[in-house]
Amino acid sequence: AIMATKKPRGLPQKLGANITAAPDAGGGALVSTKQHGAEAEAKAYGYNLLPVWALSRRYVSKGRLSEFLWSRGVDGVIVPPLGQGMIGKFLDIDWDRFCSVQIGATLTEPKLNLVRHNHYDGMLRTLREMEALGYRRIGLCFSKESDLRSYHRWASAYLYWRNIRGFNDGTLPIFHYTAGSMDREAFRHWIGSYGISGIIGMGTEPMRTCLAMGYK
Repeated sequence: AIMATKKPRGLPQKLGANITAAPDAGGGALVSTKQHGAEAEAKAYGYNLLPVWALSRRYVSKGRLSEFLWSRGVDGVIVPPLGQGMIGKFLDIDWDRFCSVQIGATLTEPKLNLVRHNHYDGMLRTLREMEALGYRRIGLCFSKESDLRSYHRWASAYLYWRNIRGFNDGTLPIFHYTAGSMDREAFRHWIGSYGISGIIGMGTEPMRTCLAMGYK
């Protein structure tokens, strides 16, 4: 919708770009699914969507990525979640040339139009559904980076739930870890010491760790 507000430059079709933080099209099934979904949504607004692999070697030189987009007649740029490897990094794009929107908040600079889900409501809904399944001592396990990127909204909702259920830091603390280096022994201690019956984890690292340690 944001792209539709920008007047095309007299080209026969309107064109948007879907940016992916990968060197080539081998991003896997998840990237492919996101691209197909974005293409379908873009068509509803009269746009064709061009997949752009932003870390390709063809864009290594400064300004090459922007020139490629501009020369193709791209009016709008969609920046989907780019993965933890791009946190704190930048894309070499002259943003002033394009109508741009970011899904999620991987890039902290520049401040782009931002679309993201409702962290607070999503956490409360997850907790309600877990309670309906019989879980009572539900633990929250996520990285410090995820906490910051969500502006503490996940944590805020969890702490609200924890308070009304009569828990506190002493009886049901949040397990924070540094992305990419979860301490398994500390994680095991957290589960055992606080009687965690169910875990809400952000990203794949908590799930991979649980499976590796024999938790289901």
